[in-house]
Amino acid sequence: LAAAGLPAKGMEGESLLPVFAKDSSKTRTLFWEHEGNRAVRQGDFKLVAKHNTPWELYDMAKDRSELRDLSKAMPQKAAALRKLYEDWARRVGAKPWDEVSKIRIKKPKKK
Repeated sequence: LAAAGLPAKGMEGESLLPVFAKDSSKTRTLFWEHEGNRAVRQGDFKLVAKHNTPWELYDMAKDRSELRDLSKAMPQKAAALRKLYEDWARRVGAKPWDEVSKIRIKKPKKK
């Protein structure tokens, strides 16, 4: 939309145009959630958790394969990223998977 000069009203996110223009001066915090799996990435650090498991912290610059969990070695960093994730989830309405999985879609009655 940004490339066409159109506003993106009511949508979460930002334009990717700076990435294609190779403007890396702005760093962004990225958030995602899918079926209870959640993550936040800020700079070199990524905080991730699978459904109903503790959060894990990784330094992606030094550990791209996510083999060394730093959450116990860097609890303040993990807590700060977790708060960012929780604020984002509340803002966009990302619900805990336990809440979502309780919702049942009713099948239409057969005629």
